[in-house]
Amino acid sequence: MKKMSFKLGALALSIVLATASTVSAGAVQTNSEPVSSYSSDFKLLPSNIKISDNQIYFSRYNTPSKSVFFGKYVDQNNKAYSVKFSELMSGSKTLSLSKGQKYKFYFGYDLGSSSGSGSDSTYRSFSNTGGTYRKVRVKLSTFINSPYGYGDVYASDGSLTKTDSTYGSHTFRFGDVDITSDGSKYYSGMCVRSGAAITAVTPNSNGEIEFYLNTAIGSGAYVCTDYYIFYKHKDGSKSDIGGGGSTGSHLHALEIGDADSSCFVNIKDATEIQNAISGMNTLNSLQKFVSDVNFDSKIDIKDVTAIQRYLAE
Repeated sequence: MKKMSFKLGALALSIVLATASTVSAGAVQTNSEPVSSYSSDFKLLPSNIKISDNQIYFSRYNTPSKSVFFGKYVDQNNKAYSVKFSELMSGSKTLSLSKGQKYKFYFGYDLGSSSGSGSDSTYRSFSNTGGTYRKVRVKLSTFINSPYGYGDVYASDGSLTKTDSTYGSHTFRFGDVDITSDGSKYYSGMCVRSGAAITAVTPNSNGEIEFYLNTAIGSGAYVCTDYYIFYKHKDGSKSDIGGGGSTGSHLHALEIGDADSSCFVNIKDATEIQNAISGMNTLNSLQKFVSDVNFDSKIDIKDVTAIQRYLAE
């Protein structure tokens, strides 16, 4: 389920600072800083990309070479732009979209004789998604398991166990195909979408994934999953019994501007940054990353102002 950021139609925030202080966005976290599970399982990687408006950038992390999964954008005239994840073994792919159109995202599998996909519920424009995208590494279970008590619950290794009345329980690891001892086949795939960046991912042995994050205030990142089952019965027959998945599971606390790690960008974030600038609190490493909203390597009044303007839109 997509989480919407709270916005304020009118905003009047009095900014009182004793000194013209700044906080270094690149400062190393110390033991005196507040520690959260979000911060300890987050790492900013030394890589970034530039994406132009009306473009979609596809890349991969740790996915198998023979993946049967794909990502696809379809406009309102039913014109499709797609990339098979197996194509990403030789490098990233960039799709140029038609200007003035809106697109719905589809994620699915293609086995030749059998294929299927799920879609995002909303047509979206990509006319203003251009900009810098930063590569991050996160522990999937920390950032996807909902603090509000709903949605799928992922294990620390990034796997997801599902139970069905027909095939029982199975643990999906999102590494393409898992063939069990009885000959049943369980396909599973995963990607992360953030703005105009789609990263095909398979969690590593520590349950971590790497992907490109949109640096626009409030953009966020969403996990898409798909799993499909060819179940072998005791009599030797097989059933094509379908599967499930999601095209919008929110990765929490990763929006630029979410300084208080509340999973929303609102007026409290501007206050959190003000307090850090004045020395009333200390930001941890994740908070520093999302608080430097103009990415000038320092956290100051300009970042507060940028959040104010975003909320007032």
